[in-house]
Amino acid sequence: MEIDESCRIPLAIIFFTIIIAIFGAHLHLSKPLISLLAVSNFRTSWLSRETVFTIFFFLETGTLFVLMWFTPGYIRVKNVLGWLAIASGLATLFCMAQIYLLPTQILWNSGNTIAYYFSTTLLLGMTSLPAMLQLDLNYSEVQGKHRTKMDVEIVRKAVVWLSIAAALVSVLVISQGIHQVITLKKINHQSTQISLELLTGLYQPLLVMRFGLLIVGVSWLLMSVRRIMKKDRDVKDLIGLVYMGFLLVLIGEILGRFLFFATHVRIGV
Repeated sequence: MEIDESCRIPLAIIFFTIIIAIFGAHLHLSKPLISLLAVSNFRTSWLSRETVFTIFFFLETGTLFVLMWFTPGYIRVKNVLGWLAIASGLATLFCMAQIYLLPTQILWNSGNTIAYYFSTTLLLGMTSLPAMLQLDLNYSEVQGKHRTKMDVEIVRKAVVWLSIAAALVSVLVISQGIHQVITLKKINHQSTQISLELLTGLYQPLLVMRFGLLIVGVSWLLMSVRRIMKKDRDVKDLIGLVYMGFLLVLIGEILGRFLFFATHVRIGV
């Protein structure tokens, strides 16, 4: 029951974010009403596979959302649905990354693109979940609902371990950025050199800002961990630190997404 209580609002945020994302994805389609026909090429198309796994992810998360909010018990069913949703989400992410592995896009056509998608997802998940758990805890207090010590302990441990994990993943993200620049320097091709010039020239301020925001954001999260470990503040009082850390990381990763598209150069037709 304690896990159910702590996960309701985070799960609701995730579920409605999926709905908004699916709706937004249809805005760039010329014929959105027939988008489901994309599933017909599952055997040969990464886009079709992404669509199929997105549908599974949506249905599994939606079912879990209904059970969490309106059906007590069924712990085993909820656990199975949760793991299925995670698996479908990871499969969707992998298919999405595969779409960009194109021979005509040298900057994208490497394992670094797949690593980028997964590391960014992990980073945003590890920084947003503590914020959502904090929101749930503070929302309950505003409503006058009594939360057990176990509820508070779950949030406290989540903030600590997820923040530490986010710091480790941030090192991976920064390493990927450095590796990308080094790789571009080694590839003797006009398109990669143009990408390198864009990344280290025109868009260098955005590149620096991206990693700067990432470092500062994760540092804010680690400050909350330090205060929790010192036990000089209740976990619910650290909502400002946790939210600020997540917001800075989010802005940094939005910049990273912009750079991903802005610095590629296509070759051929």
